[in-house]
Amino acid sequence: MNVYNKATGWGTLVTLALLAGVLVLDVWLIDKLPMLQHGVGYATLQIVMVGVLIGVLRLIFKGGSPSAKG
Repeated sequence: MNVYNKATGWGTLVTLALLAGVLVLDVWLIDKLPMLQHGVGYATLQIVMVGVLIGVLRLIFKGGSPSAKG
């Protein structure tokens, strides 16, 4: 396994751990702030969480940040 594969493997592992943290944060916010359980607050929170998920997945499968393509 070369250095690039090790780096991207660790980066993917850290990214997945961060995504799990975002999911836990989402559940915690819904639990602690009952006003977010219904209506516009809930929809906004879920849209933001899905946006973060899609953004991170794009970074993983694109192979890194745009600045690294240089």
